[in-house]
Amino acid sequence: MHLIEIIEYIIDIEHSAFFYTPKIYKNGKSILFKKPVVTITAKNRTEFFSNLKSINSILEKGLTGYGLINYETGYLLEEKLIPLFKESHESILTFHFFEKDQIQYFGNDEINYSDVKDVLSNEIRRKKFIKRTLRKSAIT
Repeated sequence: MHLIEIIEYIIDIEHSAFFYTPKIYKNGKSILFKKPVVTITAKNRTEFFSNLKSINSILEKGLTGYGLINYETGYLLEEKLIPLFKESHESILTFHFFEKDQIQYFGNDEINYSDVKDVLSNEIRRKKFIKRTLRKSAIT
């Protein structure tokens, strides 16, 4: 699969993700998470602890996922630090879970990087053209 196809997929499908393992790791695997079937979020202390329990039951059903936990959420895990936790309007925890058929694994040799160079060089040329055009129009 071409890396550009993976990037375009991620851009098009909300909550999809690509976890890349660099080629220097000979037996490395990269993972494309496609379309989640369950998403869990928490915006406060109560939701955080409640949803942590939900995550265990989801994993027991055989789903696999990835998650994001804000750094400051760690305050909730230590009794002495709880007073330092500040509530906010943003999610402090977000997990996305996927059926097995919505997860694709790639060996390092299965990802084609050849088109990345072309795309990047075309983008660089486009930006240079825009800058030159803007400079010329500013001069005249």
